[in-house]
Amino acid sequence: KLQQAQFAAAMEDFSHALAVFEAEADTHSLDLAKALSGRAEARLMLGDPEQARADQLAANAIYAAVLGPEDRETLGQLSNLAVIETRAGTVLEAARIFRQVLAGLERVEPPDSARVLDVVLNLATALDTAGQGMEALALFERVVAGRRRIYGDRHPLLAEALVIAGLRMSRAGRGDDALRALGEARAIYAPLDHPELGTVDNFSGLTYADLGRFAEAEAAFAAASARFSRDLGPEHVMT
Repeated sequence: KLQQAQFAAAMEDFSHALAVFEAEADTHSLDLAKALSGRAEARLMLGDPEQARADQLAANAIYAAVLGPEDRETLGQLSNLAVIETRAGTVLEAARIFRQVLAGLERVEPPDSARVLDVVLNLATALDTAGQGMEALALFERVVAGRRRIYGDRHPLLAEALVIAGLRMSRAGRGDDALRALGEARAIYAPLDHPELGTVDNFSGLTYADLGRFAEAEAAFAAASARFSRDLGPEHVMT
């Protein structure tokens, strides 16, 4: 039900499962921890980060006790907690947790594994939100380089990283680098008619505006508007 976005129904199911565990005095199984983590996700999606945090902390304690604090699954659950902190607006705490997860993963995985790079991306996003843009940009560029090594030059996951890094390059005064990154992302997305082409145009417009190239910015924003209108509807917030 979580995957079908039926969050209220999912929360009810997880709560029922937790009541069964409680009735059976099962307080330390991984099945209990999975139910807590699932309910945390449902609560987060329903706009209740405080209760989501409580459930996730309880799940994390069980994972750490059963599997150990350095186990990949335990670290994955800790990453879930950092996502909750990000959604709750406590982004510096989220960044602290993501650093902890990253340090743990880097002890057991290559520095550019897909799992490590996902955590680097989350850490960079938290730092960027917290106003630590220069450190964040270096991490975004690490994700670009790592995904290029893993997936090659034509993969949508590389394009995703290029788009995210491109906007931050523009903010850092590197407009030409930003346009190159966004252009490469467009070249990957265009043959797929990918819905993220609207975001590429939007970010390109912002970059052109930062460079004072306003006619090109206007054209990019018009293209973004048309794309968002087609994909999301004329009344959508992005349009």
